[in-house]
Parts: sequence; C-alpha cells; structure tokens
Amino acid sequence: MMGPNTLGEVSDMLTLCDRVPEDITGNVVTDWTKAVVVTGFKGSFDGTQDDVSSVIIDELQKVDVENRILLLIKLDASYGEVMKKIPELYSEHQDFVLHLASHSEMNKTTIFIEQKAFMSGYTKPDNSGFIPEGNKVKCESKKQELVTKVNVDDLVKELMEKCGLDGEKYGGLTVEKSEDPGRFIEGYTYFLSLNTKPRYTLLVRIPAFQGECTKEVVVNPECIGDVADMLTMCNRMRVDTNYTRDVVVTGFDTPFEDFDENPSAVVVDELMKVPIENVKIFPYKIPVAYEAVTEKLPELRKNCPDDVLHLATHSVRNTIYFQQKAFSHGYCREDINGYVPEGNKIEDEDEEEEQKKLKPFVDFDYLVEEVTEKCGLDGERYGGLKVEKSDDPGRFVGGYLYYLSIREGPVNTLYINVPPFEGECTKEAVANVIREVIRFLTRNDF
Repeated sequence: MMGPNTLGEVSDMLTLCDRVPEDITGNVVTDWTKAVVVTGFKGSFDGTQDDVSSVIIDELQKVDVENRILLLIKLDASYGEVMKKIPELYSEHQDFVLHLASHSEMNKTTIFIEQKAFMSGYTKPDNSGFIPEGNKVKCESKKQELVTKVNVDDLVKELMEKCGLDGEKYGGLTVEKSEDPGRFIEGYTYFLSLNTKPRYTLLVRIPAFQGECTKEVVVNPECIGDVADMLTMCNRMRVDTNYTRDVVVTGFDTPFEDFDENPSAVVVDELMKVPIENVKIFPYKIPVAYEAVTEKLPELRKNCPDDVLHLATHSVRNTIYFQQKAFSHGYCREDINGYVPEGNKIEDEDEEEEQKKLKPFVDFDYLVEEVTEKCGLDGERYGGLKVEKSDDPGRFVGGYLYYLSIREGPVNTLYINVPPFEGECTKEAVANVIREVIRFLTRNDF
C-alpha cells in the first residue's frame, strides 16, 4: 500500500469491494457505469478552516474512478439549500447518493455509518439563523424515522477488514454503525434522501482531525478508501436481503376492442394470485382517460415504491413489448371521455419546444434476453409468445402516463404492452412473463 501522501492507488480503492454485474452468459459487463453523487458541507467546523467533509470532496476530485461517474457537491449548511438540492440529486436517475458530514464527538476517531434518520427534533439554527417550522423535516412522509436499506452491519465489517483498522492504526481510527445522525443539517438531509430512495442512500459522518488521525491520514488512499468503498455499494450483497421491494403495477380497466375486460387489468389480477418472494405488489386499475392518469400519479408514488410498472394492451398477437421511450407531444387521440390534451402535449410541457423523449434507466437488451431465457420463450411455448423492445409506446393514454411517470423520477419505471389472450397465449402465460420482469427489475439495481 502506498504512503499517506500518495494518491496513486485511490482509484483501485474506489472499486475494492465492487461486484461488477454479469450478463446472462456469465460474462462481465465491462462498460457498466454507475452515477454516484457525493455531498459535503461548505464552511468551517468547530473553528477549523474547512469542514472535514469538504476536504474529502476536494480529495475525491483528484480521483479517476473506474466504472463510476462522480458528481461532487458542496452544500451550504442551510435547511433551505438542502430542501432545494435534495430533489435535484435524484432527478437524473443517479444510482447512489453518499452524504458526508463532520462530527465532533470528543476522543472519537470513528467514522460513523448512519442507519437511521428522524423526522423531528431540528431545533438548532442553520448558518442563517433559520430553524425548520415545527422543528420537523418538510416532506410528506408520515413516518417518524426512516432506515437505509443498505446492509450497514456487513458494510462496517468489510471496511474494517479491508482497511486493516485494528484499533491502533491511525490513532485507533474505526468504522462503526450509528443510529443517531444528530438533529442538524446532516440528519435533515439524510431524512429527505431516505424518503426519496432508501435503497441507494447513506450518510457517513467523519471525525475531526486530531492526534494521529490527521488530515494527511484521513485523505490518504487507505482511509479515503473507507469512504470511497461505499461508492461501490451497487453490488447486490450490499442490499439487505430481508428488504421487501415495493412495486406499483397499473393496468387500464376500460374494455379493449372485443374484450369485456382489458387484458392489462386481467394481468394485474393474475399477478396478485401468485406472490413473488421479497416483493410486495401494489395494484391499480385506471380508466383510459388523460385526466385520470394525471390525477392518479401522485397516489402511485406516495409510498416511495422501488419500481413502477405500467401495463397497457395492444393488438399485436403473441408479443409483449417493453417500451424504451416516452414522448411529450402528439397526443391527438380522444380518450373515453372524448378529451384530448390541450396542444396535444403533456401537461406543463412547452408547446413551442420540439418533441421531447424520456427514457427509463433499464438495460432493455439484457431484459429481453433474460426474460426470454427464464420463461423459456422458444417460439413455441405459450403459442409462440415472445418479448421485444420497442421505441413506439403510441400517443394515447398509456404513453401519456409513461412520460408523466418517468418525468416524476427517480423510481425505475417501465411501460409494457401486453397482447390479447388467444389459444395458448393465456392470461396465466402473460402474467408469468410479467412476474419474471418484476423479478428482473427488483434484483438488478439500474
């Protein structure tokens, strides 16, 4: 290992405990890239010139990390700044958000990995003298405490071993799990983030530089590796295996062509008959109406689901389409109420702008290959049922909902067209394929 003043092996440290994903043939996906946001706080800390977290951000700027896009941000120690910035962090499908903050526990050379965040108790004023109204986090959560879904116990154990922290090295520097992030800006920030995406968020509190735990030690490859290894928490082993994934599944309840029941709604019912391990499905049936999907969208997202799956029916026999794109304009077809969106466009999109396209953060080639293999879709099974990717979700209510849902961010969202049922292509067969799609989405953290 290189010395404390050398940063030559930092990039190796950043990927020390990463498990790079494999494709369905077992080959390593070498171009797999994850977008990681790392935040720290500006300003002084207990009389020092710079906050410790700010120093770490500066050091990370010197590092080129394989298979990582790092977005490094310094936040003002302001409740207002945090309220504005946190939603922006997740708006572009960031994979992980790692918050860094300082702590000043006396005689504690400990890096704390925080497991929980709390709604109330924020009585300490920020740098502008502001205190949150009611001493509470301003958000819609009804929970008083939130817990990260990262397996903190396993993470602490691995970091202690990898970095050789034996209680003496670096003045006794250790890594510990904590359930008390404090009731100041860092705890406030953590609660907002966990309320948005609990599977991909951590708060790490770093000690003040003291004794042998100096600035030079904390920013050297071995110690910065403690923090940096957390950037590789994308591996499946990091996520608590007891965590149940919440998946919203929608279908349309309006009759389709000659069918008394819309096949998409029938599939939603079928999904509820056979449970999927570690998955809880929240089913919804929506009328084929533009205003109905607009009004329903907030309800679909109110409990912060891990994935959202929209089902709709099309007339292509024996084919399930995974839609790769959603479009902002072109909605000129009337819904069941005879309504057409004003300007034939998505609400709140500029009529003068060119067509916008949004894409979900899903590897569609991988999805098609894996579902085809897992379901044994060999061209004969289920009457020749097959799955394909598509770039044309249509310009009707389903496509309208898809655009709104992706725009809402940051949850994984997928729109699927299911075929009418005929012959061996039964409702049970189609539902089996959709179950495999759900398994794929919940075990692959795109």
